[in-house]
Amino acid sequence: MSNLLNNPDVLKKARAELDDQVGQQHLMDEPDLSKLPYIQNIISETLRLYPAAPLLVPHFSSSDCTVGGYDVPRDTILLVNAWAIHRDHRLWNDADSFKPERFETNETEVDMTEGTGLTMPKAVPLEAMCKARLIMNSVLLDSVDDI
Repeated sequence: MSNLLNNPDVLKKARAELDDQVGQQHLMDEPDLSKLPYIQNIISETLRLYPAAPLLVPHFSSSDCTVGGYDVPRDTILLVNAWAIHRDHRLWNDADSFKPERFETNETEVDMTEGTGLTMPKAVPLEAMCKARLIMNSVLLDSVDDI
């Protein structure tokens, strides 16, 4: 929230996108997010600056290796500092600034509705639906018969 309050132009653009795509009649829901690319950029930029887990899951070196110019012996536990990577001026232009526009792309989204994989963004968000087990159908029918 502080990023939006400190950047009124970003807030104005996000609100316009939200009003245009979702309207003011109901609250935004998760399926609406696929229609809100600028708000997705805001989320990505916020997580870049303030990662939920600044250190990634520890890695274990299975053999001697070199990481970032450092010799790492076998059986060493390595920690990846995501916070430092996300603020590295060699990787990001103006790394300390909040700029959701850096995530704008003109590429088409990957449509994985018929594909496989877990890490690629989907053009259409997946939706989970509950399906009753057969035993539940018979239990419910038996309870209705008792009434």
